[in-house]
Amino acid sequence: KLIGVDFATGFAVLEVALLKTTAPKVAVAGSLLNGAPVKILSSDVVARSVTDKVYLAPSIAVSQGQVTAGSLYAKARGALTLRSESLLARSDSSVVVTPENLVVGIAQWAGYGRAYLYPLDFVRDTIAKRVIDKNDNVPAGWLGVDARSISDLPDADFTDLGLPRRAGVIVQKVVPESPAAQAGIVTGDVITRVDDFDVAGTADLGALLGSLPAGQSIKLRATRNHQPVEISAVLGSKPNGEARLFMAPFPSGPQSGLSEREQLEKRLEELAAVIRSYQKSPPSRETIEARR
Repeated sequence: KLIGVDFATGFAVLEVALLKTTAPKVAVAGSLLNGAPVKILSSDVVARSVTDKVYLAPSIAVSQGQVTAGSLYAKARGALTLRSESLLARSDSSVVVTPENLVVGIAQWAGYGRAYLYPLDFVRDTIAKRVIDKNDNVPAGWLGVDARSISDLPDADFTDLGLPRRAGVIVQKVVPESPAAQAGIVTGDVITRVDDFDVAGTADLGALLGSLPAGQSIKLRATRNHQPVEISAVLGSKPNGEARLFMAPFPSGPQSGLSEREQLEKRLEELAAVIRSYQKSPPSRETIEARR
């Protein structure tokens, strides 16, 4: 029986009347060293042949991977980073175990060769708990602003803002009675940070907010009239009540008329500008990760 879906992470929580298995032994995620080897158990289908017939049968594919720590986007999700040349889209929801067969967690595919690895205790004690407590779907977080990447602004407009670098998003519209309006965000605010994560552009802001559930408290760092401000907000859910499992890959608004290729190229330009700005900064763990 489906209890609900956590739309911030994509996990569904099911109530099972009878599960004929013993509880797995779980590895402590914090004990895994950077580069620790793991096994990835993925559901798959394989071709079987009987005399002159070929059919597809379910199978478990086992591949090798490594756990790496420090990814900013993984941290925002409460996850680790999993890397393997064998990871493909169909590897989504794979179970990851140590070489000793202790369960580490569940993988969520994030691109060729890379996945977010959600530790099993986080899935159980945080994600599943909030679905069970509500006994319903948990919407992804929503702030209620339309924004534009600073990197998209003409040079004159950027200069007028007095910012040290082309990073962040400028608020162009605040939805009335939205979490943003209740928090005191106003048009013209430049958001540069959400909690402990820098915001380079609208794609970063959307990815960060989309990984958090409705009801989550966040702290924003922004610039208003050339002065730094800190804003506390509590994320809501979209007023139309529509649950969205995945964030749109590209921001809506002025760019919506562009083709997917044009939007990708525009995002590539944004990231190139961010990398150049980090190259001028003193080396640190944060800047190294950001450049990765």
